[in-house]
Amino acid sequence: MIIKSLSEAPTSTLSCIVHCATDMPEGEESLSAFIGKLSNQAMRFETARVHRNEKKIDGEKAILRRLHNEGFTPATQALGGILYKQGHEEEAKELFKQAAHKGLSNSMYSLAKILWKNARTIEDKKEAKQWLAKAGEKNHRLVLYDLGYMTCKEGNIAKGKAYFEKASELGCRKSIYLLGGFAHKAGQTRIAQAYFKKAKEQGYVKPPKEDAQVTPKTPSKRDNVEVFIRKS
Repeated sequence: MIIKSLSEAPTSTLSCIVHCATDMPEGEESLSAFIGKLSNQAMRFETARVHRNEKKIDGEKAILRRLHNEGFTPATQALGGILYKQGHEEEAKELFKQAAHKGLSNSMYSLAKILWKNARTIEDKKEAKQWLAKAGEKNHRLVLYDLGYMTCKEGNIAKGKAYFEKASELGCRKSIYLLGGFAHKAGQTRIAQAYFKKAKEQGYVKPPKEDAQVTPKTPSKRDNVEVFIRKS
């Protein structure tokens, strides 16, 4: 299928196209021609998703790798995800880094996850947090939750709560519940109940002691990505 204009592209591909179109490389004939090229790449990206849904991983990888070689950033990110799950961490890290530099927040998050897991020095952890912060600037709710968690663990509760508040505004259910936990701990029963009710309505239910997870304490041997970087 050859797409000649953006209007012919399926709506499911539009976000990919728009993101890539903002970074048109030099040498392209025109913006309209570049968008046509992106539209066709996005269609092939959708085909890769079909392969994934059908559990045809090799077919998905083949399409994604071709698209990556053509410079289609969403494919770079998706290929990194597959390789990471298959244990090819170094190659995945490089792909995430490429996509992160192109502005994809999920890749920033994944890169930070790998960097933190393998951190050996304070500088390594600093780099991981920098990528988390960049993703947070793009309102990635899981990243905002992680930043809140890490900041609270470092002792800055006020700043950590600010991250949780922003994450909760974006629908992070765990952040909503943790804010309830903070209110509960502060004796603000009515506010706590409102947070807990909202979290429950969104399908998240945990004991009120949940807020103890972000209370500052001496780092343990589990001071790694599994502690600090988790999905809500």
